Amino acid sequence: RPFDLEKEYPLRVCFYEVLDKEGESDRYVLIMMHHIASDGWSEEVFTSELDSYYRAYTSGDTAFELPELPIQYSDYAVWERAALTGEVLSEKLSYWETRLSGFETLSLPTDHTRPAVFDYKGNSVGFVIREDLSIELRELAQGQGVTLNSLMLSSVAVLLGKYSGQDDILIGSPHANRDHYQTENLIGFFINTLVNRVRLDKGQSFIDLIKDVHRDQVDAQAHQDFPFEQLLEHLSVERDLSRHPLFQVMFSLQSFGENETDTLSEYLQPAILGEDNATEKYDLSIFMDDSNTGIAVQISYATSLFAKETIERMARHYLTLLERLVADVTSSYLSHSLLDTSSYRTVVHDWNATDVEYPKGETVVSLFEAQVESTPEAI
Repeated sequence: RPFDLEKEYPLRVCFYEVLDKEGESDRYVLIMMHHIASDGWSEEVFTSELDSYYRAYTSGDTAFELPELPIQYSDYAVWERAALTGEVLSEKLSYWETRLSGFETLSLPTDHTRPAVFDYKGNSVGFVIREDLSIELRELAQGQGVTLNSLMLSSVAVLLGKYSGQDDILIGSPHANRDHYQTENLIGFFINTLVNRVRLDKGQSFIDLIKDVHRDQVDAQAHQDFPFEQLLEHLSVERDLSRHPLFQVMFSLQSFGENETDTLSEYLQPAILGEDNATEKYDLSIFMDDSNTGIAVQISYATSLFAKETIERMARHYLTLLERLVADVTSSYLSHSLLDTSSYRTVVHDWNATDVEYPKGETVVSLFEAQVESTPEAI
């Protein structure tokens, strides 16, 4: 049920009690936050504070209060506006104008014709990069002095380059945008969108690519507090109702250690009961969670553009590409095939096994005449 922001708070809480046949009950608190007033970081803050109050309540500590916040979200909003003026604004804008000058719109092959107006309907496909390959990826990033984020973003760019045939790839990514300690315990929407531009070179090795991407990401993060909405206005990006402006693919990687819910109260067991995957703002969104058991990947896609089978095949191609990139990091990354051994055999051999018996004593004319006599009404 959508939020009506003119009439209700951007937070909705529902309590459920579910009875089984024996009369025993489980109790659930369902908490929904509108993205206009919350982000992933905010959810962690909210859960932690709810847990603190619950601990105090169950122990009888009725006087418990959380520490006073040094600032409020409105203070941050005022600060952000004041900070982006004069020379600071000009320098950051100049950086992004140079960075995005002459960009190429990504055009992926789709199953369906792109609608004139993007309808935001979506679905998703999830899979896990097996643990041993996840370890190899982490070790490769560490050995090259880059972040895992830079490595995985590079690999996604290579995949998109192979699918599109383009060598200039723009990929969006969310940034927490909480660079001041005063904002760490605030609930609000702080996230800003960064635009990553990856240039693909046929002669370049994967190691050199991830180093280039890492360096560009460091530069971009130094200018990350320039609001994406203002960037669109200043760049005068021509709006196209059929696609998202600037980039068509969103990428995000988060890292988690031990199960975070282990630290919560005995009777509070936070869990995501189900995320709404019926919407998609971009052609594709690729979200990754790095945990102790491997890197989990979810590809959300616009159903007006792609069939589920296509995205499942893309996932298989991506896993094959990762294996080959890790196994040979010094060769040209664009030379690696997306097809595994089985798929290669199907495409190259099985689909080309077209030998048939042919009556060599007959002419094409006589065969044509025989077909006409056999099916005279056929086209």
